[in-house]
Amino acid sequence: MDIFFNFAFLSSRLLRPEHFIMKKSTKPPVDRFTLQTRYNLAMIIVTAVILLGLFLYTYDVAQTGINRAVEGRAKSELRAQCIDLESRLNMIEALVSNHARVVSDDLDDPDELFNHNRRFVEENPDIEGCFMAFIPNYFPKQGRWFECYAVRRDSGRIETRQMGSAQHDYTKSEFYTTPMSTGKPVWCEPYHDKDGAHMMLTTYSIPIKNDDDRIVAVLAVDISLDWLSNYLNSDLRYKSSYLMMLSRQGRLLAYPDTNLLADKTVHELNNKKRDPKVNEMNRRMMAGESGMVKVKAENGDNTLVIFKPVSNDTGWSMAIVCREKEVFGNLYRTGNILMGLMLVALLALALMLWYATRSVNKLQAANDEKRRIDGELAIAANIQKGMLPSKLNRHHDNIQVHASLIPAKEVGGDLFDYYIRNEKLFFCVGDVSGKGVPASLLMAVTRSLFRSLSMHESNPTRIITTMNQTMVETSDSNMFVTLFAGVIDLPTGEMRFCNAGHTPPVFIHDGKTSFLELNANLPLGVFADFTYKGQQLTLTGNDAIVIYTDGVTEAFNAQHEQFGEQRILDALQPIEAHDPLPTPEQQIEHLILEVKQFSGDSIQSDDISILALRYVRPLDDVILQDKIVLPADIQHVGRLNDWIDSVTSRLGAGDETAMNLRLAVEEAVVNVMNYAYKNEKNPDGTPVQG
Repeated sequence: MDIFFNFAFLSSRLLRPEHFIMKKSTKPPVDRFTLQTRYNLAMIIVTAVILLGLFLYTYDVAQTGINRAVEGRAKSELRAQCIDLESRLNMIEALVSNHARVVSDDLDDPDELFNHNRRFVEENPDIEGCFMAFIPNYFPKQGRWFECYAVRRDSGRIETRQMGSAQHDYTKSEFYTTPMSTGKPVWCEPYHDKDGAHMMLTTYSIPIKNDDDRIVAVLAVDISLDWLSNYLNSDLRYKSSYLMMLSRQGRLLAYPDTNLLADKTVHELNNKKRDPKVNEMNRRMMAGESGMVKVKAENGDNTLVIFKPVSNDTGWSMAIVCREKEVFGNLYRTGNILMGLMLVALLALALMLWYATRSVNKLQAANDEKRRIDGELAIAANIQKGMLPSKLNRHHDNIQVHASLIPAKEVGGDLFDYYIRNEKLFFCVGDVSGKGVPASLLMAVTRSLFRSLSMHESNPTRIITTMNQTMVETSDSNMFVTLFAGVIDLPTGEMRFCNAGHTPPVFIHDGKTSFLELNANLPLGVFADFTYKGQQLTLTGNDAIVIYTDGVTEAFNAQHEQFGEQRILDALQPIEAHDPLPTPEQQIEHLILEVKQFSGDSIQSDDISILALRYVRPLDDVILQDKIVLPADIQHVGRLNDWIDSVTSRLGAGDETAMNLRLAVEEAVVNVMNYAYKNEKNPDGTPVQG
């Protein structure tokens, strides 16, 4: 028996007028003067009517414009005041947070806590007082209640004292109970501090934790409502206008009459007048709404109230109150000026021409706007297209990839991505809920998230999980994304993948098409804590994967039938019998052609995206090939070594390489001789080749 040895050294290749016609009278002009007078009078009346109509129209337009301008200015001023107040409140919150870090280091030293609070009040003149209220019996020597308080007196002196007692049980106060129960900061409802600052206040407090992460106290600062009211009403456009601010329970935080601050709710104050408009305004303000209302002031003057919420967690709402006499005082003078101008400058024909011109301008403006929008959408479509890859970033013999996207509108919400990193192919196909610009924006975010995360992570399940958490935490659009993501180890063909509610891909193996069985995972952006389950598949030579979006399966024809999943398999199966096998680009072109032929003249209703890949095992380049035939007898091993020396010499291999190769091959051959053929008999000497 003989053994055939075929030794080869291989290398692999790692990408749309009316005319008034006056006829001459055939009667003698007996009463011509009277006729002319009547004619002139008629013309005057007609012209006067036209001018009056023009004036009334222009006056109405002017009044509307002034109303809008006043409303706009008031809203702008209110917005600026809100921003300024929010900035000041945010600064106070930041100061308190920084102070919390300071006092946290001395939670066991009551005296040092007093010093910290005193210095904090001294350094922040807008703050009336600062205190820490501890849980009962935190400092046994100080008694059950301990509240280290620092307050600024009228003289400017900072006074410190221990406020906690049975008469001043702070554990029942909002500034203490809310942070202790929720673990979150709170801006309290306004109140009159009879024991400490002796004024109307609002308090901001935060919980303080010890080293064991247990809440042991609250750190709080007091803000004077007098200071807040004076601050907000310090610089307003109209002299008689003023700003008012309500807490979330409807108590006055800022108002010109400081005696009313925090004393009663706005509903209680309005009970005497019983003005339904005021009650409605108060209700909307407390509900955090924005708007404008006209109400009667106490002196009977009409006032304009514009309100909006303060955009933070305080729950407060701010309003600017303006008197109509002051705001619209110039309106009548403006009307008289307009009347004079119209009587002198305008005629009926001028009005018609002006109206016609304005209509033409509007039409032109509308056309220009449409062209601008179309142009911007075209640019957006090009930008979106540019975000998607057109080919692999590097060539690799073991993989062929191609993808195509056909948006239903100028821009769409489908996405795909693929690239090679570290001998691994990373790829994904996704579909954003909705269509048009909103979907395209979320599509860009999703694709960017996948690319950035996959640059540092090779597990598709972890990539999907992180993308989902990020999208839930950063998006309030109530949109979601279905996504199929996978990673293929190109040398081995091992494919790990994770599906987030996407349509099942087509798997082609040995020329047969089928759908991959997928785990039931939710789409991205639904629940942050959802646990995604990944899957694994080993690809062999010429296996192919075709991933598509529901624009393929939900394509309609004239009979309102859907293309469906089975037609996908039926479209891909025949071309797999071709020799050579179709490339991914050919697969996609064939599938898109089938969809278009099925849909006919029906309008495409959804984006269509397809990504196809084929895993191949290329024939390697042969540098040298030789063979030797030996009997299955270890006595002929010497001939094997001579043959190996000859091959390594022709290849120019070094001595060490030749020796290592000789040892490895000799051991393999001897094992084959001893065990693979030991029971075979071949008396005729016919070689047994392998």
